Amino acid sequence: LAAVGLSLLVAGRHAALTRDLRRAATESLTDRLTALPNYAFISDALPRELRRAERYGHQVSLLLLDLDRFKRFNDQYGHADGNRLLARVGGTLLACARASDLPARFGGEEFVIVIPGPLAEAAEAAERIRKAVAESRIPVGAAHLGTTVSIGIAEHAKGERLDGSDLVARADRALYAAKQGGRDRSMVMRAGEEEPVPATALIAPTGRVRRVA
Repeated sequence: LAAVGLSLLVAGRHAALTRDLRRAATESLTDRLTALPNYAFISDALPRELRRAERYGHQVSLLLLDLDRFKRFNDQYGHADGNRLLARVGGTLLACARASDLPARFGGEEFVIVIPGPLAEAAEAAERIRKAVAESRIPVGAAHLGTTVSIGIAEHAKGERLDGSDLVARADRALYAAKQGGRDRSMVMRAGEEEPVPATALIAPTGRVRRVA
């Protein structure tokens, strides 16, 4: 009986340890503030998604999002309200993402979303997210405040071989153009092109996605 009891105790402790290790692994890949996957997670996941796209001939796009004038907000209202604003934006991204999309906090006030599918669908998603963020508010004292977001979109076209840093750099060029163009906008960097174009150029006036060759 003593041996059986000891075996049960060991098994129980092993199961508890396994649960703790799994929880620790999950927490290490999750941003605590926003509950989104973190930089470590996306750094591993993005190259895998690119290799999968290359293997099966799929397209993948990357959205790089940066909150507009976030430092000014932090300086004026404090880090606690700044953190609540980041958490609200993270929740907005999660609510806007499709089941196949992969949103993550990239660091600071930057977020990324990996979007499998054609570039035009990524442009439509970026505009949907941009508008949703602009409409979102958090209570700050007696006021309800929000922010806007600038978005750079990068295309991984069929037949390309890119690593994650290549695609991020491409998205960063588009993000820079969005910031320089006045913020609160989405810009697209297409494969093989030198200059970003507005995401709205890929979306038909009816709201339907324009198919891009």
